[in-house]
Amino acid sequence: MKARFVRTLTLSYSNIAAFDAVNAIHPRFQAYGGIQPTAVPDASESAAAAAAVHDVLVHYFPAQAASDPNATPPFVGLDERYADYLASLNESAASINNGVQVGQQAATALLVLRANDGVLGVNTYVFQTPGPGVYQPHAAVSLSRSANTLDCEHDTFRDEQSCTVSSG
Repeated sequence: MKARFVRTLTLSYSNIAAFDAVNAIHPRFQAYGGIQPTAVPDASESAAAAAAVHDVLVHYFPAQAASDPNATPPFVGLDERYADYLASLNESAASINNGVQVGQQAATALLVLRANDGVLGVNTYVFQTPGPGVYQPHAAVSLSRSANTLDCEHDTFRDEQSCTVSSG
């Protein structure tokens, strides 16, 4: 469960950094947490977003930064994918470099902002004595398999789905 949470959280952080990077180039919205990297108007938005996402992901998943051609199947790391993406952009080198700088600034600012938020720390919650108004964890529920089947049909004309349960 925690691994899924960490992946979701880091993807959220990378999206925030990308947003702030692009928003710094053409400001239209309020920046997250006051993150406002300096940017020139001709900076590449694509390069800025890519740099921000890359830097946040490499921060949280450093083992996935480098490629491993000897792995089965061969593993293409974040650094190689990032470099390939930047090379595919049809913008001037100056524009791409300016965009990368903005993205790196946004990622760094976000990582500094969230560094000590405790979200990845140890859970120190102590359960209270059960009683009214006190949270009580429930035991895991075990669902047994039955011979029931679920049959669904999709009506493309109405864009509706109907399902029926039948005992078998």
